[in-house]
Amino acid sequence: EIAQQNLGLKVKEINILFFGLVRDYKGLDFLIKALSDPRLQGFPIHLTVAGEFYEPQGKYDEIISQLGLKNITIHNKFIANEDVKNYFCACDLVVLPYKTATQSGVTQIAFHFERPMLVTDGGGLAEIVKHGKSGFVCQPNPQSLADSLYDFCENRTDFSESLIEEKKKFSWASMTNAIRELHNKILR
Repeated sequence: EIAQQNLGLKVKEINILFFGLVRDYKGLDFLIKALSDPRLQGFPIHLTVAGEFYEPQGKYDEIISQLGLKNITIHNKFIANEDVKNYFCACDLVVLPYKTATQSGVTQIAFHFERPMLVTDGGGLAEIVKHGKSGFVCQPNPQSLADSLYDFCENRTDFSESLIEEKKKFSWASMTNAIRELHNKILR
């Protein structure tokens, strides 16, 4: 609640987050279009876009305007390390609607803050986020994103326990154990 207050968000909203540099391949346009799905209009969804635009923001502003969406806040700026916690703690779901991607550091930040994710199967993200365990995996298009967003809003699945377990896979302890195991195998 404190993080939501720091960002001027309403506690009763379903706060979703798009975080990081904005580039075409990251699919923000798909996410914005997904939010116009009529099934989502009954939910108090609010999208926060936090990160620098590496292409004209006007492209996205135009889509938002054409669709008549009012539930989007854009923070077109570099997000300082000390502010990252507010964005992740304030959100209910982190969305990575990438058209293509091999990986993203945003997933590791979401795991750190134990936030469920909605990712597209447009690359390696589906290998990191387990559908039904640490979030949702969908196809990289607005309709599939809308389907998953509707599922999240309608069912409000609690991913907490699964996220804590999945997070352990990316810990330093897990990494050092893997290196030790590899070292021991080589020495045999």
